[in-house]
Amino acid sequence: MTEPMEDIKPPDPRQELVEACRDGECVLYVGAGLSAQVGYPTWQTFVRGLLDWAVKSELFDPGFADSLRDAIREGDVDPVADNVVSVVAEEDPKALQEYLRGVFLRPRPVSKVHNVLQQIPFSAVLTTNFDNCLEQTFPGAPVYTPGQTEPLLDAIVKRQFFLLKLYGTLEQPESVMVAPAQYDAAINGNLPFAQFMETLFFSRTLLFVGASLEGIEAYLRGIALPTGIRRTHYALVGVKGRAWEAKASLHRRRYGIQALPFTPSKGFPEILPFLISLRDRVDAARRRSGEATGGRTSTAQDETQPSPLRRIVLENIGPFEQLDLELDPRWNILLGDNGVGKSNILKALATAIAGRDAEAYADRLIRVFGNDASLAPSSSITLVTDRNTYKTVIRSRSNQKADLQSIPGRPLEAEGWLAIGFPPLRTVSWDRPKAPETFSRSRPVPEDLLPLVRGTPDPRLDKLKQWIVNLDYWIKDERSRTGQDGIYGKLLREFFRVVADLTEGIQIDFVEVRPQTNEVIVRTDDGDLPLEALSQGTISLMGWVGILLQRLFEIYSDDEDPTRRYALVLMDEIDAHLHPRWQQVVVGKLGKLFPNVQFIATTHSPLIVGGMTPNQVFRFARDEDGKVVRLPVEAEMIVGRADQLLTGDLFGLGTTIDSATQEKMGRYAALLGKSLRSEEEDQEFQRLQGILQARIPMSGETPVARRAQELLKSLLRVQAGNLFPETQAALLGAAERLFSSLQKQSEQEKAS
Repeated sequence: MTEPMEDIKPPDPRQELVEACRDGECVLYVGAGLSAQVGYPTWQTFVRGLLDWAVKSELFDPGFADSLRDAIREGDVDPVADNVVSVVAEEDPKALQEYLRGVFLRPRPVSKVHNVLQQIPFSAVLTTNFDNCLEQTFPGAPVYTPGQTEPLLDAIVKRQFFLLKLYGTLEQPESVMVAPAQYDAAINGNLPFAQFMETLFFSRTLLFVGASLEGIEAYLRGIALPTGIRRTHYALVGVKGRAWEAKASLHRRRYGIQALPFTPSKGFPEILPFLISLRDRVDAARRRSGEATGGRTSTAQDETQPSPLRRIVLENIGPFEQLDLELDPRWNILLGDNGVGKSNILKALATAIAGRDAEAYADRLIRVFGNDASLAPSSSITLVTDRNTYKTVIRSRSNQKADLQSIPGRPLEAEGWLAIGFPPLRTVSWDRPKAPETFSRSRPVPEDLLPLVRGTPDPRLDKLKQWIVNLDYWIKDERSRTGQDGIYGKLLREFFRVVADLTEGIQIDFVEVRPQTNEVIVRTDDGDLPLEALSQGTISLMGWVGILLQRLFEIYSDDEDPTRRYALVLMDEIDAHLHPRWQQVVVGKLGKLFPNVQFIATTHSPLIVGGMTPNQVFRFARDEDGKVVRLPVEAEMIVGRADQLLTGDLFGLGTTIDSATQEKMGRYAALLGKSLRSEEEDQEFQRLQGILQARIPMSGETPVARRAQELLKSLLRVQAGNLFPETQAALLGAAERLFSSLQKQSEQEKAS
């Protein structure tokens, strides 16, 4: 696709920029230079005209206006705009709005440049312009202003295309900001919007077109950008002479913006061939990508499944001076005695993802040195994904609080993660919802993680009851209008289906929500009961699984099956309150129910880790000096019976025999060691022997015994194959009895 043009050599689009556009990772920033292509004024021309209009309308002092005109001629345009707007907005704000509408809403056809922009797969467009050229270029795209933070965050998390009018839109007069000072004030007073802009800047590649280096600086100065920028952005800028080089060098070092300079002709005709070249190269790259993937091309809409967390590095966090963990994309279990920092790892993860929203609790993570309770000067948490590396720095302060800085921005929005954290205390109160509510969060939010960071009992289980009440209300409303349950009925059935699958062996079915009390009634083996009357283990499991299901359906409501979406679940003590039978199956069942959810959990239960792979289990202990160290996990440590796991290296129990039986073993060993026993002692000895033979089954309980048995089996298979099965069984049985006898003898010697 080519357009006729003059023989103008445009700057070369960089390959990294082409790839960002191909992957739907490029955001276009449009300055006034593009609107000038269709006859709208540039920033300098607009400010001069605004000043003349204000004087003519007797809204501004003519004498002062002469000095401002001199300032415009010298290039100090922004202070002039600030002066004029501050006076006119106070004198006659309606007149200012009418003037702006007269200047920028005159109908004009879009330019060839705008037509080419439409053919490049940008992920979003930002502009300081008031005209509606971009609305014409991208018809149907949602248009937002800085005051609409929630839908902006929704759009960036879900990777949806949007237009952002940084200075507001004339269709919403209350949103309009004419002067740079108004924009700076709006950014400084709007932390969520500033955070959104930081996230956008660090999670996407920006291409500035139609903006001067000074205009770019005005946009960026309102954003508190930390050092350590890793992403490169690009600015197509017209330049003259050599003075621009110093400012471009500063932009490159401070913001990561690479200037693409050209010497402008009248009307900036160089912009069009640059964009045509970018479009054609992006098209070619997408075709090559489609050929490599069987005809499927990569677009922003296709790339909606987030990358899992690949790696975490902690420095001076909890008991860890340095910890580096490579994570499995599905299951990661943290093992160790109490006090070895397992919960610190989860809380550090949640803090890094939530960013500044978790700052009030960040001081609890800083490592303490020695016995003097002195804190490390700073701590850090580094998260690595397929897309980026994020570093959270926590610095202690004298008032025992901490400063938290996310570089480059927090991953919650940048990665589009649904990340949920659960503390070990998970229960539900007898408080009932007052009425159905319509509020729901359609994007990941820090509140999904803060209960884990705080470490207090999780309050969301009561909100789960509210969610069920809401679903029941919406089902009845849908049924009254359409005669069908709709998606809400499907969701309620899905929730109780998941619960039934996980709570094997008991009955839990939804009955009703009582309209007078908003009680959630469920059918159990004991009859119809309020939800709160279920056992603690059942409530705990229903609660956190229900919250996960609720959030998946809220965020991915348009999906046919939201349970197949990615989420990151941080769970402290996943086995808490669970019956051993449920502990044994919960990992496998959750993996089937939520095939793309990544779990990072702590446990003390061998039933949770049994059958996992070594790379999914992380084991911690204190060495002889009291320092927490990570210990290796080998395959044989996580296979076998629960008692075998407990007495192996993974958990390190000397025996799984109960204390009463151990006392009998000690008495038996004492009697065994006596050369002469009385008649009563001999009777006791015989009685204890019978008890111990019954209580202690023969088993290769120790890792050494298990390995010896496996070695013998392998040897028999090599030597005899399938021959003499009865003889092989007899040999294995004799070996097992020998191992058991040796083990008993060892335990008796320990007891004596």
